[in-house]
Amino acid sequence: MSSGDEEERFEKGERMRKAKYEVEEVKVVSPVIAERRLLAAVIERAVRDAMPGAQGLYGVNVSIRSDARAWLFDATYESELTFSSCCEYLELDEDLMRKAIFRAIGAGNLNLLNGLRTRLGLMTSSTWGD
Repeated sequence: MSSGDEEERFEKGERMRKAKYEVEEVKVVSPVIAERRLLAAVIERAVRDAMPGAQGLYGVNVSIRSDARAWLFDATYESELTFSSCCEYLELDEDLMRKAIFRAIGAGNLNLLNGLRTRLGLMTSSTWGD
């Protein structure tokens, strides 16, 4: 075996060890946590969209705001994924959530909902206004 072959085998072995190490470093998130994060993000997006002056893709969009408010506050709103089902899955009191969200929207202050982030233990500790 030539020294070139040995060097090539050595490099290949090093690449394999490095790849194995990198794979071991990848954090695996359980499907349950991923689902909780997704549903929490859906609620957060709806709350952001329901705020006064909510920005749509092309600027202020009344339709986005009214749709988000209907999804949050109208128990008869028809959707594949309802606010009620999100709260149920996340083990949140739907009525208390609606009251807190209503207060936050009325005050125009998402920071009033920072306790929700802590309660869910899913979102960053930064404020909702970020």
